[in-house]
Amino acid sequence: MSKKQSKESKDGGNSPAGGTLYVEIKDLPAQSCIRADDIEVYLRHVAYSTKINKLVNKFMARLKWLALSERFTIFDATVDRYFEIRNHNIAQ
Repeated sequence: MSKKQSKESKDGGNSPAGGTLYVEIKDLPAQSCIRADDIEVYLRHVAYSTKINKLVNKFMARLKWLALSERFTIFDATVDRYFEIRNHNIAQ
């Protein structure tokens, strides 16, 4: 029998090293001070900040893809400008 097995058998398997689940051990103190109303306050804060920043996030998303959504227009304007400069130089 190994040392781990003998340790489990001594205390009935209720020690943290014994192999039982943490939630099955009733005599351990709570490891967190988070209460249910703390979670509610956090969710309310996140929902409010999301609501406030909705238009800003929408604008930033459109701005991010502006170059790609208007790429043909930009390309067309560049080609037109190139031919204007070329024709102007040929005319001189």
